[in-house]
Amino acid sequence: MKISNITRRHLRTGKLLLIISAFLLSASVNAATVRLPQKVTDVKDGSEQMCGSDDVKNGTCSLVSVSDDGHYALLSSPGGMACYDPYLIVVNLTTAKGKMMDYNRHATCSGEATAKFVRSPENGRLTVVIYDPTIKKNVGLNTIDF
Repeated sequence: MKISNITRRHLRTGKLLLIISAFLLSASVNAATVRLPQKVTDVKDGSEQMCGSDDVKNGTCSLVSVSDDGHYALLSSPGGMACYDPYLIVVNLTTAKGKMMDYNRHATCSGEATAKFVRSPENGRLTVVIYDPTIKKNVGLNTIDF
């Protein structure tokens, strides 16, 4: 049985679309498997903090990453009119307690600051590193201890 060139192209296109669809589906499933608490309580004073599950659903906050042990989520909320740098919050997924990450938010106010979880090479403690690509510097380092 002979397959025409047109049929071969359609098969290749179909396979490519299937691969892309599978990749996009797996990415969205990974984000969906993180069970964020509905309410986040500030670890310092017990007040309610932003970036609970409803805030992520409505787009007020976005999930940046999850720690390698799966106990913490790093979330971001856009900055304000005076400074575009984002607010960065770590949430303990077990206790629903959260902490705003300290960093020099006003270094450039470009809104380009990024954050990620890392393990400290000295002691293996979970740490959030905040980097501002506009000045090519780390602008924050927070050890996660709650």
